[in-house]
Amino acid sequence: MKSLLHVFNRPEFEAALSLEKGTRVLLAGLAGAMKGLFVARLLHDTGKQVVALTASPFEARELWTDASNVLGEENVIYVGSEHPHVAKSLEAPDSSFVENVENLRRLLGAPGKLVVMPQEMLIAPVPSPGELHRHTIAVHTGDSLDMTDLIHRLDRGGYDRKEFVETTGDYAVRGGILDVFPAGFENPVRIEFFGDDVDSIREFDALSQRSIRNLDHISFMDSLYLQEEDRDFAVGRVSDFFHSDAVLFIEEAMRFNELLDESDERERLEEIRSRFPVFEHSILPHDGGPIIDFGGELQPAFNGSVKFLREDLRNKLAEGWSLTIVADSKPQATRLRDLLFGEDEPDTELSGVRIVIALLSRGFMIPDLKTACYTEHDVFNRKHVQKRAHRGFKGLSLREMRQLKPGDYVVHVDKGVGKFLGFETIAVGGGKQETIKIAFDGGDMLYVNLNYINRISKYSGQEGKEPKLSKLGSAEWARLKA
Repeated sequence: MKSLLHVFNRPEFEAALSLEKGTRVLLAGLAGAMKGLFVARLLHDTGKQVVALTASPFEARELWTDASNVLGEENVIYVGSEHPHVAKSLEAPDSSFVENVENLRRLLGAPGKLVVMPQEMLIAPVPSPGELHRHTIAVHTGDSLDMTDLIHRLDRGGYDRKEFVETTGDYAVRGGILDVFPAGFENPVRIEFFGDDVDSIREFDALSQRSIRNLDHISFMDSLYLQEEDRDFAVGRVSDFFHSDAVLFIEEAMRFNELLDESDERERLEEIRSRFPVFEHSILPHDGGPIIDFGGELQPAFNGSVKFLREDLRNKLAEGWSLTIVADSKPQATRLRDLLFGEDEPDTELSGVRIVIALLSRGFMIPDLKTACYTEHDVFNRKHVQKRAHRGFKGLSLREMRQLKPGDYVVHVDKGVGKFLGFETIAVGGGKQETIKIAFDGGDMLYVNLNYINRISKYSGQEGKEPKLSKLGSAEWARLKA
């Protein structure tokens, strides 16, 4: 997708890159995925931390997906949930808290990264940088550490001592070996001591106990929740983590102005905007000043008609357009090629259309530049599945399983979206098994043995909108997941 960044090659944009703090650059004409591509270009050209503030969590996830296609997920940090300034109960550590705190820690040492968050996060209380530093455990090979003191910090922070680590928040001790599954980590780590010296650090698989890779160092939070004595500790704001030379991108200026009017922290929000160069985009007319208009429009509506799509592509190619169609997966790209070009009689008139595989939120076109980037899911009116803004499939922990209530929506990694109905003991092969009962579309039921709760996660979607249940035995979930 980097080849599309040339659409921002405009003298007025290049001149804006050297603006002083507090200067506002007004933008228009960023349609569809152009917003994510724009902030990727901004990061590429400035080399500084770029903070993208979106109108809602939904737009934040879309922008994160679009920018990640260009920059790579390792260079895009998503901060999207409020950190509560109250002690978390030991029985209910919140997974969004875990991820959010870990991402805030990444901000402390993340020059040249893109940070994506909803605008509302600017007024959400979060731990201060000092608080995060105080609760961070850093371990390097060769360090001299008191293993007993380290275990005491884990106990105090709410970690559970187990015989073997299973999920986030567990630790285990065997002689001079400490296994711990820190918040925000994909896998647990094994710290091996020789006396008081750290002899080795290894990431390993919790199920097989096999080593994955050796590590020189690790750092992680010692607490799964805020301690009682931390209630009166100075509360931070996410802007405390912005670098002094950061650049801000406000995805929808009208929403930011609404936030100013609604919030009790108007003065502080205005102060944030005055500390950095700000690029403000709006789909409505701006309140004055020169505007850089990139001339983008959403892709045409084809309503699933291959005939209309081919006609549009032929006309644009005849006029000298550069055309790209993005498919979410390899099977969808293959299907699209067959529909456009034909299996037996290739349509040479459409040979100039480029088909690429990527996750892009919405297609766009720029008539002035004769450039278009369509998405296959928009062409066929198929719902775009957003990539999750964190690593891997996170199955239920034992704590999260205990929090489930009948009627909660869950996701089975192989079967799709279902509704949790409760726990049930069933007879299997002359014995009994404890299971989770999940309802799917059409009244189908699935009983999942509790040994396999790592295959299930709690559904996370647009707030207030009930998801569509998956159909057992259907290929639909496999297509969406691909």
